[in-house]
Amino acid sequence: MKQDNSNERFPIVDEEGHVIGSATRGECHNGSHLLHPVVHLHLFNSKGELYLQKRPEWKDIQPGKWDTAVGGHIDIGETPEDALTREVGEELGITDFLPERVGKYVFESRRERELVYVNRTVYDGPISPSKEELDGGRFWSITEIKEAIGKDILTPNFESEFMRFFASSDHPEDKLMTTHLNNYHMIELTNEQLTIKVAEMGAELQSIIDSNGREYLWQADPDYWPRHSPILFPIVCSVENDTYTVDGQEYHLPRHGFARDTEFTLVAKSDSKVVFALHESEETLKVFPFPFNLAVSYRLDGNKIHVVWHVENTGKKEMHFQIGGHPAFYAPGCEAGQPLKGVLRIDNKGALKGLKSHIDGSVEMVEIEIASQDGLICFDDEFFANDSVKLHNSQTSNVELLNPDGSVAVKLSYKCPIIAFWSPYQKNAPFVCLEPWYGVGDPRGYQGEFKDKPIINHLMPGASFMSEYVITIGED
Repeated sequence: MKQDNSNERFPIVDEEGHVIGSATRGECHNGSHLLHPVVHLHLFNSKGELYLQKRPEWKDIQPGKWDTAVGGHIDIGETPEDALTREVGEELGITDFLPERVGKYVFESRRERELVYVNRTVYDGPISPSKEELDGGRFWSITEIKEAIGKDILTPNFESEFMRFFASSDHPEDKLMTTHLNNYHMIELTNEQLTIKVAEMGAELQSIIDSNGREYLWQADPDYWPRHSPILFPIVCSVENDTYTVDGQEYHLPRHGFARDTEFTLVAKSDSKVVFALHESEETLKVFPFPFNLAVSYRLDGNKIHVVWHVENTGKKEMHFQIGGHPAFYAPGCEAGQPLKGVLRIDNKGALKGLKSHIDGSVEMVEIEIASQDGLICFDDEFFANDSVKLHNSQTSNVELLNPDGSVAVKLSYKCPIIAFWSPYQKNAPFVCLEPWYGVGDPRGYQGEFKDKPIINHLMPGASFMSEYVITIGED
């Protein structure tokens, strides 16, 4: 049986795509998490169907599953554009196509870590799938794809990417996900001290501006991080290989779940409050087998924003879930591309303990000391070298992000088991996330049932969960 060449060398890159070294295929695919670049092409026809390739059984990753039309590694010295042209020709025999860049993101699993350049095209010409590299391919309707999700037919990578960029439309060939997000309806609330904006997509808080015109919430520059304040549901961080088990059945979810990329319904609005709701659908039940209602509300009260989550189990069996917030705030005094630095003040002046974290979102249930002095935590880029910093066991109930003069820029108040701090490592991004979590990623190597993983919530049929966190702008 043919095998991939484990000695083939790939470029190693940073998250901007700059080459910083090289390693063999075997080294990249052995759990080292060396970031290496790949290209993907999603090939639609004019009917809106999407072409998928069948991976041969000899592939070292996801053999025998249906995958993105074209996917391949970028060779040393090759540009993403050149690699895409080469791979499309080699795998599908196509040379006359017009690609359009959809986005770029980091895909992580236990075996590898890829910088993925995502492209799409509409093409109605002949396709000649490589007999050496593929086990054929065919066009799938969007309905077929949605029905196959979560059934171990498609690769988890494709499922994650499809949900990220295309699943929210029945005609994804007509629009890009980024445009889809940017054009979503915004709800605005205003009082004498603050103006906030919330999008129906993801029920995501997208702007906090004070009466002086100062913006506090990160404005989603895609060169650093293309989000503002996503809601993490029904998981926080990642599950092992994007896979988890409920009653012996495997399901697949991308990092942080699906709520952040799903359109909510506006159910109520007043001068000071807005409420959004999301419930299960055919698509969500394929990746999360529980009927639910999730209501999210935002209420303005002076210089405070009250954020409330309400989760209800509408099914007939016990439901298991995680939920969390991920608001990103500008780091006072920091500029894009300049060294990141700042100070957090928490309501615990004692020794702080956190969970050992890894860049792929997994954790070890091992305590590590978090450097602090009298409740002050000084952070810079290296503070986030191992992904987010997670204080557990409800050690704090509020955290303040300080201005350079020591005054309070933003305060977050919460009653949750974990508060996490994050900024993308080695990007010098001028923001920091203050994240209240009711959950955490899978422990490394976790193989148990979803319900048995650490820090997870359970609801019996008809029961509900409610929690609130509060964002205060400036001093109380």
